[in-house]
Amino acid sequence: MPLIRLFPLLLLLCGGSAAAATLEQVLGAARPAGIVIEVVGPEQGLRQGVPRLREMVTHLRQRFPGLDIAVVSHGREQFALLAEATQFADVQNDMRSLIEETAISVHVCGAHAEHAGKAPEEFVGFVDVAAHGPRQIKDYEALGYTRLKIVLRP
Repeated sequence: MPLIRLFPLLLLLCGGSAAAATLEQVLGAARPAGIVIEVVGPEQGLRQGVPRLREMVTHLRQRFPGLDIAVVSHGREQFALLAEATQFADVQNDMRSLIEETAISVHVCGAHAEHAGKAPEEFVGFVDVAAHGPRQIKDYEALGYTRLKIVLRP
């Protein structure tokens, strides 16, 4: 059997997930079970990330009212959500407003935090510290959620 035909099976066996969908693909398709937005990038990236998240959530909710949306941050950007990161107070306020206004869930990666010497209680109280960000994404996908991805830049 050609390798290209085996790729989906190999991906499944290796624990990988399919490529993320685009916002346009989701908006043009039938209502998904939910959306999980993967966010990854540098710490200062959340300054551009929160407005992008707000825009995505707005488009998704206009097309699919009441759609469940979760965000999983598992790169350096998650450290902008540490309570001690006062230089990112504006980002934290914007994220809190987004959560309150749109009822989305936001998770950060506990494993990545632990590797950086940060404990779950060091993050702002309005985010959930998941044990492992990529695993959290896979758990949402197992529930039928469609994954979107935002790669932040400095």
